[in-house]
Amino acid sequence: MTAIRLDEQPIECPDRAGTVGDVVSVVRSRFDPRQRMIVALQCDGQEVGSDDIPRTLQRPLTDFNSIHLISDVPRSVALAALRDAQSQLLETRMLREQIADAFSQSRMTDAMDALSTLVRLCAQMHQAVLQSAALTGLDPRDLHVPGAARERDAAGNASMDTSDSLEAVTRGLRQVREALMQQDFVVLADQMRYEMQGTLDAWGELLSRVIACVEALPPR
Repeated sequence: MTAIRLDEQPIECPDRAGTVGDVVSVVRSRFDPRQRMIVALQCDGQEVGSDDIPRTLQRPLTDFNSIHLISDVPRSVALAALRDAQSQLLETRMLREQIADAFSQSRMTDAMDALSTLVRLCAQMHQAVLQSAALTGLDPRDLHVPGAARERDAAGNASMDTSDSLEAVTRGLRQVREALMQQDFVVLADQMRYEMQGTLDAWGELLSRVIACVEALPPR
């Protein structure tokens, strides 16, 4: 019989569980996803990578001697994702200079490869913000740094939500896309060297703000 554990706690094999996915579904249903969630799966002591999870979930339990499910609280999962996004931000800052240099030197293949990586990293950072907000129950339109003085617009209205930062990021990427569609590589080089700096600064502000909000949440 396959030995099943949730964290360090052995659990009985659910009735009529024929696949690994059946076990995961039953165990997941036993706790509130707002309080705890499954974050990793090990089969016979080997962690299953994200690319292999769909196939593994369909495999029969009898293929394995042991199944180990690892759980964590959503707050910790969100913070890990956001800190990974901060590391990705550092990578995009380095790519920005490389892309600008490559366009200026007419190394188009190098520039386009690096630009593709930069866009992918920005998409991953954006997803990390939205997913972290969903995991922790925070509204991404209304995330405020606890204890910080809130900015005010010209009318005196308080305004310090993430929409400003998200808009700055979106605007910067939109300008890159437009220049790319027009194949205006001189403009692209200038955007990477100068304007993209502001976009990445907006990302840094956004990530710091969301991390501060998640850290301020009470542990569950």
